[in-house]
Amino acid sequence: PEADGVLARAAKKLEAELSAAKGTGGIVAVLCNGHITSRPVGSVRAGGDAVKETTRFQFASITKSFTATTALALASAGKVKLGEPITTYVPFVAATYPGARPIALGDLLSHTAGYAVDIPNASYEDDSLEGWFKANGAEKPWSPPGAVFNYSNLGFSLAGLALQRATGTPFGALVEASVFGPTAMSRATMSTERTEQEGDFAFGHSEGKALRPTEAYFQSG
Repeated sequence: PEADGVLARAAKKLEAELSAAKGTGGIVAVLCNGHITSRPVGSVRAGGDAVKETTRFQFASITKSFTATTALALASAGKVKLGEPITTYVPFVAATYPGARPIALGDLLSHTAGYAVDIPNASYEDDSLEGWFKANGAEKPWSPPGAVFNYSNLGFSLAGLALQRATGTPFGALVEASVFGPTAMSRATMSTERTEQEGDFAFGHSEGKALRPTEAYFQSG
C-alpha cells in the first residue's frame, strides 16, 4: 500500500511536469523491498499511442553510465587499462596537450580529459564510432588531462570506441553483455534498428520535431 501511494504521487508529479514542459509521456517506477511497480503516463508522441509499461525510451546521456560500467567491467577482466593512453586503443586521434601526458581512458570517463566538447564543421559522412573519429580525430585537446572538468559527449564517444577496438566487439554488444545481461534488463537494447522493427517505442523530440530511434543523433558512447 505504501509503494502504491508513492507511485500514485510520482505519476501525478510526472503528469504535471510533462504538462509544464509540453512533453508527451514517460514511466515512473518505485522499488520497494525488492519489488518494482511502475505506471506509464501520457503518449509516445503528440497525438500518438499511450505509453505502456513495455515502451522503450531513448537512453540519451544515460549511456555514459553504461559506458563507464562497461569500461570498469573490462578493466576488471584485464581487457583494458584505465590509465593507458587512449592512443593505445585509438591511434588516429590527437590525444596530447603540449607539455602534458597523453589522455588516458580514465580521463575520458571522468570528463577531465580536456577533449573537445564540439568539433566545428565535423564530417558526418560515416557516423559509425570508428568512421566518425577517423574523419574528425585530428582535433587537438584544449587543456591538459586532469586539469579541468568539462562535460564532453565526444569524450565518452571516444571511450566507447576505445572499448570497441580493444575487444574487437561492437560497442552496443559490449554494453548489452556487461550491463543489460547481468542486471536482467531484458527489454533494453542498444540497437536502434531492433527498436524500429519491434515497435512500441517513444519518440525523441528536438526543436519541435518527433524523432524515430534511427533518426537520433550520432552514435555516442
